[in-house]
Amino acid sequence: MLEKLSGSMIAMAFTLEEGRRLTVQHTHSKLSLDAEPRNPAGSGKRTTRAQGLENIAPELQAIIDDENVMARARARAKTLLKTDPARAAAEPFCSAMRPTIG
Repeated sequence: MLEKLSGSMIAMAFTLEEGRRLTVQHTHSKLSLDAEPRNPAGSGKRTTRAQGLENIAPELQAIIDDENVMARARARAKTLLKTDPARAAAEPFCSAMRPTIG
């Protein structure tokens, strides 16, 4: 029970950190929003899915609405807003939202 709670808190912290990172990149370096790896799942390490994506929804919406952001990054942000939180963590846009544990 404690491990599950701890894992949830870690996943939430990484989600919030990802939101902060997206805000900084959106403000200062729009091109870096498209620089995420295409296949982050190849690490072979145990990961925890992100949680609480609704907390970063306003930043994702700002990215979608900004025509100065590359279309691929806007499409990934739109996909994150449309999918459920369990599947959204697997999107390449938020590879940093899957913290390595262990």
